[in-house]
Amino acid sequence: MEGDEYGRLTACEIAGAVTGGRVSAREVAEAALARIAGRDGAVRAFTETWPERALAYAAAVDRAVREGTPLPLAGVPLGIKATQRIASPLVARPLAAGCVPVGATAVPGPGTPWQTWGTTDRGPTLNLRF
Repeated sequence: MEGDEYGRLTACEIAGAVTGGRVSAREVAEAALARIAGRDGAVRAFTETWPERALAYAAAVDRAVREGTPLPLAGVPLGIKATQRIASPLVARPLAAGCVPVGATAVPGPGTPWQTWGTTDRGPTLNLRF
């Protein structure tokens, strides 16, 4: 599979491909990071990406899959809200299911009213089709 093809797969399709050995979690993570690097300049959805962390998580997922551990979300890339910690219960559950954290996503600033955009050091996020 080529990098951009992963972007057209559902979470279930990615997990099935990783679990079935047709693709590795590392390949999916690398493709997700490349997609973010190539397109996030226009969208500003991520405040930061975590290549080293993502590849370490992906390696652990690939190991677990080889060992037969059932992971319903094996290899699915996950953007984490910048206000969450990676160990928070909201994040820990999808990670335990095999998701791979690829970076922190922008959120509205503290004390702002509800809105559909977040803030980054590059300006507000944009609602574009990614």
